Amino acid sequence: VPPSVYGYNKTLDIRPAYDEKKAKALLTEAGYPNGFSATLPCLATGEFVCNVVAGTLAKVGISITVDVVPIAKALADARSGKAEMGMVLFFYSNFDVGMGLQDLFHSNGSRNFGMYSNPELDKIIDAQSVEIDPSKRLTMINQALAMIKEDAPKPVMFFPVFYFGMQDNVDIKMNKLSLPLFRDVKINHQ
Repeated sequence: VPPSVYGYNKTLDIRPAYDEKKAKALLTEAGYPNGFSATLPCLATGEFVCNVVAGTLAKVGISITVDVVPIAKALADARSGKAEMGMVLFFYSNFDVGMGLQDLFHSNGSRNFGMYSNPELDKIIDAQSVEIDPSKRLTMINQALAMIKEDAPKPVMFFPVFYFGMQDNVDIKMNKLSLPLFRDVKINHQ
């Protein structure tokens, strides 16, 4: 959860240290002492990130083939379960963690492509979505985030930061998603 989103909890925003030995041990424990191979479907705009992921996983014996595909194919394969693995770029368009909890981690979530399921977590996600007391809701959100951190169903790699450059005579009001809209562009003709 990015710090800009309601429900962010700094105490839960501690990522595990990079540990190749532990990763190899976990692979061995899971029955893959020599690693394995998989294909990572990737959008052209994210190919750099996919190649970084492939390079990192190669260090522990996981051989990744990066396959640049159109978004329609990536989504269709993810939804059908055909994709061996994948990456999701997720924006909290309402700046509330509840949206991400529902879409990414609920058993029936629209972007839960890995089919992660935890019935206890589902109950908490459902309850927080209708709770009107802010402090009770935040407690539920923290419970959900702690469960997700413990289960680690999908790693969060980064939160994108966007940079835009423009000439001095161009002015734009950025929206909260850091996505410029042409209707918000003003050009000062001099």
